[in-house]
Amino acid sequence: MGPSEKRDSDRAENADTGVCPDRDAAAVSGRESNAPLGLGELTSKTEGQLMERQNYDSRWPPALVLFAMLAVVALLPMRLTLMPQLSRFALAAVALLPTVAVAVTSGSHRSLVIERMAHFAFYALVTLLTLFAVAQLIYMMVRRSSELSGLTLLLSSIAVWLVIIGINSILYWQLDRGGPEARLRGLAVHPDWLFPQDNASAVLVRANWRPNFVDYFYLAYSTATSFSTNEVVPLTSRAKLLMMLESIISLMVIVLVGARAINILGA
Repeated sequence: MGPSEKRDSDRAENADTGVCPDRDAAAVSGRESNAPLGLGELTSKTEGQLMERQNYDSRWPPALVLFAMLAVVALLPMRLTLMPQLSRFALAAVALLPTVAVAVTSGSHRSLVIERMAHFAFYALVTLLTLFAVAQLIYMMVRRSSELSGLTLLLSSIAVWLVIIGINSILYWQLDRGGPEARLRGLAVHPDWLFPQDNASAVLVRANWRPNFVDYFYLAYSTATSFSTNEVVPLTSRAKLLMMLESIISLMVIVLVGARAINILGA
């Protein structure tokens, strides 16, 4: 029997038994494609769709931190700052408005560049003002302690400490791995900080994990509180220098000013 006659014989037998190999294979393939996805596959697919729809990171957390910093700076006495009250609000607005503009324009390239430059300039200026405030607190504590009550000294030190955490969290968020949008799009940029999730197994960390603003806020908080971080490792020289600067300012505020304020209140 030749090959063509054998194929005709097989087709006749399949027709008698109601079996169609091509149709059955297509049906099996259809059932496999319509099978429900696992939890990991569903999470990865959902996150991938969200990344395609949104090309910029959420701006609500940094905007809330900037607004909180505005409220905290407003509580500082006039003699601890280099600018009047209205100028403080204008300075915070310069950093807050570009952040809002990114959300309004759906992350346009121009708004992202303006926001990044504004945040870097905001960090530099606020850091200088913070150093001046700390120097003024120490000077008044040593030379003119009678003009500064213990409660005012304590509240001022807390305000300066909170500003340190807020401004450094925004800087770390904008600096690491090229910024929030570079991390969102998965661009190959060398990290400044290594998080525990970077080396964790896929069982412990969700797919497509990337550090968000809360991670950098925790990093700034840990640096200002314990003067180091046990979980996040700085990898670059600029990351180490920035953490050293934050630790030095925080140390002066907590040890010198805060301790003196508590001593005055206790007396």
